[in-house]
Amino acid sequence: MERDEAWKEQLGFLSGTVLVWGTLLLSLWPTVARFQTGINAHFWSTISAGESPKPGWDGYQMLVAPLALGISAIFFSILHIFSRGLWIGIHRNSSNDSLAAYASKFLHRLADASYGAVFAQWLFAAATIIVLLLTFVLWTTMFLVGRKRLKHLKTTGSPPYRRIKLFGFFLFFFLIYGATIEMCYVASLTADKRMASRSKGEYVEVIVTLGGATSDINDAKLELKDIDGNSSTRLDLLSLGDGQYACYIPSSDLPHRQYLLEFTYPHLSFSMSYPFLSSRVQRSWPLVVVP
Repeated sequence: MERDEAWKEQLGFLSGTVLVWGTLLLSLWPTVARFQTGINAHFWSTISAGESPKPGWDGYQMLVAPLALGISAIFFSILHIFSRGLWIGIHRNSSNDSLAAYASKFLHRLADASYGAVFAQWLFAAATIIVLLLTFVLWTTMFLVGRKRLKHLKTTGSPPYRRIKLFGFFLFFFLIYGATIEMCYVASLTADKRMASRSKGEYVEVIVTLGGATSDINDAKLELKDIDGNSSTRLDLLSLGDGQYACYIPSSDLPHRQYLLEFTYPHLSFSMSYPFLSSRVQRSWPLVVVP
């Protein structure tokens, strides 16, 4: 091992970063996902002069910023831990093997670069808080502090920092920021029962919850479909406030058969099943009407 064992401190710092940002993301993401923007939001969305103001959209964009910072910091921290772990295993045998020496050097540089990325993002987060509390002028302080820190790192045997470009890390952050705006939302469908009796005159209460990037109820579509696909009825939704909408279906109006409640929303969605990405959010709820 090298005499300079600053990598141990870097590893501890980034392990703590994963813990801190991971905890913040787990607590903050559900709150932001339910925030009412009033629009079907995308990262390119803007409010034109002729439209009414959307204060929820402005607040949503501000809340997404710490989420994007956390995601990018966790990504680079995991990259650092992974590359440093491989470096520890390969470095011991690098003196007698040219391929191992090359791999060790590459992994060492990758670990240093990922540490620099996380450090730059912490500077960015700290500077943003200062800007919100004081003035926009203090952005200059962040870049000055960042340069001094990088110069210090160059004197402690970290050549990769000579090629660090802060704008590259910020570019990655803004890419994550755009993706977070697109994917931070809630669009759910639930009902109080899966079976209703016609003779008892039961009502089926259907609840749709919208929030985050999918807050515009005008784009939501709720349908009651025959399980065989022979008929389809669009259902109206009543606002309950705070992004919740309800529909009440009288079982006495429905023939005895199986149905499917289907909710769709035109927004990018991700799932763990093929095709993984879809241009619309789709939720379903089976319903059986008995005599």
